[in-house]
This record gives sequence, C-alpha cells and structure tokens, in this order.
Amino acid sequence: MEDRMRAWSFPGSYEDGRGRVAIKWRIEPFAVAGWAGGYEISTVVRGIPLSGGDLDCIEPDPPDPRARTVLSLDDRFDALTQCRLTGELPCTVAVSGVRRAEVVRFTLDLTPDAQRDTLRLSLALNGATYETDCHAFETGLRELITALPEGTSLVCCYTCLYADYPPVSGPIMGMRCYREAKEQYLAVRAEPDIWNVPATETVPETYLCSQYRVRIPGTGYRG
Repeated sequence: MEDRMRAWSFPGSYEDGRGRVAIKWRIEPFAVAGWAGGYEISTVVRGIPLSGGDLDCIEPDPPDPRARTVLSLDDRFDALTQCRLTGELPCTVAVSGVRRAEVVRFTLDLTPDAQRDTLRLSLALNGATYETDCHAFETGLRELITALPEGTSLVCCYTCLYADYPPVSGPIMGMRCYREAKEQYLAVRAEPDIWNVPATETVPETYLCSQYRVRIPGTGYRG
C-alpha cells in the first residue's frame, strides 16, 4: 500500500505515586483484512510491556501478575490509571515556508484529581512555548495552531487535505486518512456522507506522508 504508515518511536515518561521513569513510546501500524489499517501504541514501564489502541487504554501485554506490584492499573480493565503520561511526538513545522523537524509534547493526566481538561499539548518554537489544555488532539491541535505566530504552521496529517475525523466522539489521539479515496472524500458536504468514504488507515495527527497537501478551507467533511 503506497505511503503506508511506518513504525516510529519517541521519548516520554510515566509517573505515579512510586515515582517518575523515562520510557520510549512506539507506534506500529497493523492491518486487518477487510478493514482500514490502524496502529498500536506500546511501551515498557518498570519492566512490564504495555500496549493499547489509545493513550487512555494502555495495559499489560501480555497480562502479567507482576504488573499491579509496580504500576497503577484500573481495577476492572487493567489499563493504566492514577498516573501521568508524557511524550514528544515528532512533527514537521513550516516557518515562512521552510520545513523543519520539531516535537509536539503531550501530558495526559490520568490521576483521580485531574481537572476536566486532562490533556496538555505544547510546542516550543524560537524561544517561545505555545500550549493548550484539551480533551483530545482533535481540539488541542486546533487551538495550538491558532496560537502560532503568522507564517508558522504544522505540516502533518492534522493539517492535510485528505485527513478527517468521523462525526462521533473519537479517541484521544488518531484520525482517518482518505488518501486512496481523495475525490470521494473531497466531494463530501453532509455529515452522513462521510461514512460512505473508505478510509485508507488511521494515523496519529502529527504523522506525515509524501501525499500531504495543505488543507483548503471549505473542502471535505471538516470544512
């Protein structure tokens, strides 16, 4: 499949009542016959391998009875809880038309005393830091982009002409790429029509492939 998302890794951290440890996140694509491709997020914390489809559903993989002795896990689902997760997502930024590699940092607060907005996104650029509190990358990146100085933009799936979100409450991270159904996607104007467009795969918002095109306001479902 052309431009299939590649595996990528980036640094981060895990923090709970026992302390803070540095970790390495890895995002790997997977495909299931008859369905659009997706991805899995994985890491290792205190010797326990973990994985999941989104940042708020990371759990031991495979199940490990040692996990509860060294990690904070939900009593019902074994997913990480009562902790803070951080990461430095690679992202391309264009400044006055010149692209360069930067990182979008995230902090996901899964502690019981977390406020309503549990996700923080930030971007350090030319000595200034731009940040926002949000529920998901979908809203947070929009606010972050609005805060950037004139002539600065993110070059990634989130700002691509061929990527979008379904009209339902989605995950914390991830959106759909429609690069193999470009014309059909760009013709969508009404909310129900998006369900008829075949998605190529689900990708993290800060990912970038060779088919990237700057989003044109008023096109596709997102407008």
